[in-house]
Amino acid sequence: MTMDIQGVISVRYAPLHFLASKAFWAPQGDKEAVVDEDNNFWIINTYDGIPAQVPYDNFSNSSDLLGWIDSTHLLLGNGLLPPDNFDESNHYTIESLDITTGKVTTIGTLYHSGMPIEYGVISPDSKTVFISDKYQEMQPFNTVIATMNLQTGKITQYPHIEAILQNNEVTNAVWKPGSQEMVLTTGSQTTGDLQTWIAHLDTDTITSLVPGQYATAWNQETNTIITITANIGNAYEQVSDGKTVIDPSTPITISAITLNQYEYPTITTLTKNAYFTSSLGFIPPTQP
Repeated sequence: MTMDIQGVISVRYAPLHFLASKAFWAPQGDKEAVVDEDNNFWIINTYDGIPAQVPYDNFSNSSDLLGWIDSTHLLLGNGLLPPDNFDESNHYTIESLDITTGKVTTIGTLYHSGMPIEYGVISPDSKTVFISDKYQEMQPFNTVIATMNLQTGKITQYPHIEAILQNNEVTNAVWKPGSQEMVLTTGSQTTGDLQTWIAHLDTDTITSLVPGQYATAWNQETNTIITITANIGNAYEQVSDGKTVIDPSTPITISAITLNQYEYPTITTLTKNAYFTSSLGFIPPTQP
């Protein structure tokens, strides 16, 4: 569904014959890339709502959609072992997918001894992807923090940030537009170790921000970070058939954290009664 927030244009609906599990806006805002329950990729034209499947054969369902590189290419992350590799050298490959032809081009690969790395966040300028590993039950876990240049494939790792986090899983990462700064969230409310951090990739440094907050967006112009009181997954409860549903008895607090020149935070509560936080972000003041 799309709508003009000024109320000038009526709401437009995009009827889908599949369940969209993940979605990313194109840089120009004229289309959206979505993933269905079978890990197929679709492009939805926001003007008519008609979905078109990307001609890409993802037989192993291993490719994760990370966002847009430009108006015609999607960014994918793939964490499977090569077919001829049975040692402990797991890898995470970053790929470019042409939405018209379905052609996949490898940008670069990060090798890591242990479990495959399965988490990537593209920068707002679509030039860099942040990479970290995700915990999987019964698998070894060692914190890996890295970035990959999407033009050259060059990989940079951050040993000091890794040492400070000390095997804490990064559960969300948000770029500050136009910078090498990120706000990282580790842990969860369920495990009692939810924490946000300010990471400076250019100097490989990281400092704690506030505990008990889950960061979702960063406004560069006002240096303000939007947070919620819990990991998004904590707003769900498990049911007997293995599926999850929203727990309506657990309201979520949404806050704005404004940083001064020394990165000292001032927290403003926006609401204490949110029940749905699928995508929180900012609309630039200069946006028409």
